[in-house]
Amino acid sequence: MERTAGEYQALAQAYPDRKQGLLAQMAAGRIYLKRLNRPADALRCYEAAHASIVPHPDWQGHHRPRGSRNPRKRCNPQPLPAAPVS
Repeated sequence: MERTAGEYQALAQAYPDRKQGLLAQMAAGRIYLKRLNRPADALRCYEAAHASIVPHPDWQGHHRPRGSRNPRKRCNPQPLPAAPVS
C-alpha cells in the first residue's frame, strides 16, 4: 500500500492541473487514512487536493469526500476527561 500511495502522489505531481492529478491526490489521502493509518499524511493530501486549481464536484459547496474530515480529527484527538481514582 505504501508503494501505491507513492505512485498516486507521483501521478498527482506530474499532472497538478488535470483532473487525474486531483483524483490521484485524493486516492493517496484515502490510502494513507484507511489502509496505512497515517492521518497526518492523509490530511496533507486532502488539503493539497482542496487547494488544487482543478474544479471538482466533490469540493463544491458543502460536499466533501467522506474521509476528508476524519484526518483532522485523528491528528488532533480530543483528550478524554480524567476519571476520579477510587
